[in-house]
Amino acid sequence: MGDFKISELDALAATPDDADILAIVDDVVGTPITKKITVANLKSSVTVPVKATGTEINTGTDDAKFVTSKAIEDSNLSFISDTETLTNKRITQRLVTTTDDATAAIDCNSYDIYELSAVADATVFTVTGTPTNGQKLIIRFKDAGTTKGLTWTGFTAIGIILPTTTVVSKWHYVGAIYQSIGTTWQVVAYSVEA
Repeated sequence: MGDFKISELDALAATPDDADILAIVDDVVGTPITKKITVANLKSSVTVPVKATGTEINTGTDDAKFVTSKAIEDSNLSFISDTETLTNKRITQRLVTTTDDATAAIDCNSYDIYELSAVADATVFTVTGTPTNGQKLIIRFKDAGTTKGLTWTGFTAIGIILPTTTVVSKWHYVGAIYQSIGTTWQVVAYSVEA
């Protein structure tokens, strides 16, 4: 394979040879400097980080092996399926805000905090989605200056009494934890602004 423009290659159908090169011209003032990257060099030098097990990523044949493993200490990475302790990390809560919603259907797949301000209608709180056992949910709300009725569907009060009306112009907080055995959101905390 000789020197061709990429646009002149026959649909890039030619199999690259180890001796083939990719020329790079450094356009400096004076004499341009040409540098070369060979196909063989690409095959031997490309690495990606993988978990430090020594496992090599291979597509099946030596010629097709373009990626080799590189050991990295586990302490520098986090892995999706491993049990790990994270230090000095912050998890930003998923928050949704709305001004008024008479049928407040909270999507627990997407949100951890549901904020409802300026409640102008009686409101029914429900939760949609597929919660996990022990999942937390915070609901905070405030009326628009007039007491409004509240209904809690799919919630069970544990050691507290759920509010049935708002306190005029005050923020309310309700904290719930999902319990999969009873398939309910157990409300373990309720407070209202003084």
